Amino acid sequence: MQNKDRWTEFFKRIHARGNPEEYYSKILLCYSDERRKYHTIEHIDSCLDEFRKVYHLAEHPNELEMAIWMHDAVLDIRSINNEELSAGMAIAISNNMGMKKEFCDLVRRIILATKHKHHPSDIESQLMADIDLAIFGKSKKEFNDYEDKIRQEYESVYKETFRIERIKILQIFIDRQYIYCTDFFRQKYENRAIRNLKRSIKRLKLR
Repeated sequence: MQNKDRWTEFFKRIHARGNPEEYYSKILLCYSDERRKYHTIEHIDSCLDEFRKVYHLAEHPNELEMAIWMHDAVLDIRSINNEELSAGMAIAISNNMGMKKEFCDLVRRIILATKHKHHPSDIESQLMADIDLAIFGKSKKEFNDYEDKIRQEYESVYKETFRIERIKILQIFIDRQYIYCTDFFRQKYENRAIRNLKRSIKRLKLR
């Protein structure tokens, strides 16, 4: 199913107000900036593929799906508030679509889980965090491609600064008891994710 068709199906399922194509165009525009290399609409597509596998685990799957669509809507490599800004955009769009305050509040909370500061307590935020990090547990080739694209997104950052900060970020996940929040993703990706992250840290240290 194409992204546009996925959005239209979702839009109708939640009985949203307005023209789904107009909202899809706005969302697509967010992810079409040429400076984006990894955080593109293809990343959203991959997240939706992961979501389909765990749809049954969510108590509020519609809010989780909305959060997936919007969680990287804002991307400024100089900002530390991308998640908050993306959540704000998600709330604005959800309001315009006629969604209730409870829907909007939960979408915001789920998006903020992608800051990955800690393991969240509610299942939707746990699934969102795991879906966002699924790339860590992919094949060596897929993971390396992801790493290359992240570096391209941060090409304006001095090489040594990027290397040091990237090691810090990846080490945070390695130091946790588990990378993933849910049993489903731990069983599927945990071991491979650890191998990928350790290999990446080793490579970065040798540069």
